[in-house]
Amino acid sequence: MSPAPQPRVTIGVSLKMYFGHHQTLNWARSVADLAARHPAVTGGTAELFVLPAFPALVPVTGILAGTRVLTGAQDLAAEDSGPYTGEVSGAHLHEIGARYAEVGHAERRRLFGEGDTVVAAKTAAALRNGLTPVLCVGELDHVSPDEAAARTVAEAERVLATAAHDGPLAPVVLAYEPQWAIGAPRPASPDHIRTVCRALSDWLAGRPGLSRRQRGPRPAHRARHGRRRPVSGPLRPRPGGGRTHPRRDAGRGGGMSYGLSTYAYFWRLSEKAPRPLTLDEMLADTRELGGEVFQICDYPRIEAYDNAALDALRATAAVYGITLELGTRGVRPDHLARYLRIARRLGVRLVRSMLNTADHRPTPAEATALLRETVPAYAAAGVTLGLETYEQVSTDDLLAVVRGVDSPHLGVVLDPGNSVARLERPVDVIDATAPHVVNIHVKDFSFSRRDGWVGFTFAGCLLGEGLLDYRHMIDTVGPDERGVNQIVEHWLPWQGGFEETARLEDQWTRHSITTLLRSK
Repeated sequence: MSPAPQPRVTIGVSLKMYFGHHQTLNWARSVADLAARHPAVTGGTAELFVLPAFPALVPVTGILAGTRVLTGAQDLAAEDSGPYTGEVSGAHLHEIGARYAEVGHAERRRLFGEGDTVVAAKTAAALRNGLTPVLCVGELDHVSPDEAAARTVAEAERVLATAAHDGPLAPVVLAYEPQWAIGAPRPASPDHIRTVCRALSDWLAGRPGLSRRQRGPRPAHRARHGRRRPVSGPLRPRPGGGRTHPRRDAGRGGGMSYGLSTYAYFWRLSEKAPRPLTLDEMLADTRELGGEVFQICDYPRIEAYDNAALDALRATAAVYGITLELGTRGVRPDHLARYLRIARRLGVRLVRSMLNTADHRPTPAEATALLRETVPAYAAAGVTLGLETYEQVSTDDLLAVVRGVDSPHLGVVLDPGNSVARLERPVDVIDATAPHVVNIHVKDFSFSRRDGWVGFTFAGCLLGEGLLDYRHMIDTVGPDERGVNQIVEHWLPWQGGFEETARLEDQWTRHSITTLLRSK
């Protein structure tokens, strides 16, 4: 019998202390469900492992039993037994089913003073007890990519050479994370990450005993473009606990991100779909396409989610490293209070709304009064409310409401195409709202003649082929400098049948997010 194929990629996540016990178990159940359905996991091309807090390790291992997801610990003792109060040994971990142990994390080094000697001893303890060490490496100071590569390889060599004194080395996962980039306003560049990981790969290639992969061994790295992903977005406190400005940082801690809205899946989640997409499936697709934000917009089913369902959704987003945002309609206080509760449960920091609903069309003065009543609770929760530009309300009236409330936690969600039907020029809408923008919806649009040249049709089109002056919008608003996320949406007309409509919707979504990511 031929040996089972080795996984081509290993993906791990540490929960640190972000989840409570029951929240961890709910999260683990959602991971088990995802792993049971994902072809990369079921086919053996991807291996997953999770590192929960110690008290949850046994029940999480039980929940994940029968899946291809392994478990491990965020730390372990250097000794196997003895009078070491509060410690957990590698022998204990292996006995309860753990298969990984994280060692050398920057927080353990910084907060508990663990140097190379301790890290090497813990690495050896993991190896002799049948655990795969997840050895965290990364330069302390911001240096050139080549210098960072040299320091990181030297660190790995130093630790593993010391660990080898206690016995032969077995497979090890190297987790690269530049320590200087943790919580920094600017992450390590993609070139920086690639240079260091390439050097680690070359070093590992000459030491086949350290890698389970049969060819092309590559180190895992904890950062995508230098940012930590396992617990990013809504689950990570802002570094340093400092004050933030919601209009400069409405999306997440530091910098602008690109993402998708449920409107990018409008037809595929609609009743016209033979099987509408779920939020979990849209999150998975967003991650696959490189998106960092997912805006659950005008999706009323989420109002029926109980706490367990919301916690599971938040956990799924955390696994993918995706920041969640919400979208609804209306400014009635009770409705916005309901969405604030959902936002807090999901860790959301931005909620988009519109002034009108089918049964409530407040005047600017009425809307201002209602929002003065509501926005303080949003501010207290650290959530920003954004009112979207659209044809039912003039841009002047929308800005009158925002200025009337006069709170940094109330701003504008800019969608220039929405106001065309009010005969407002998109460029004028951009210029007027720019100082107040907290979120951008990116969708292109165009006019086309109706049959017989009798009138026009105003509809969506492929990004870059219509009338959206994207460059002017970005230059005027400055989303990267202000931390304003850009969210892909579409106005895709129905194509006569679901299969063709879904195919084109997927094509437009992929084109839009790829175009935005390439513009970085």
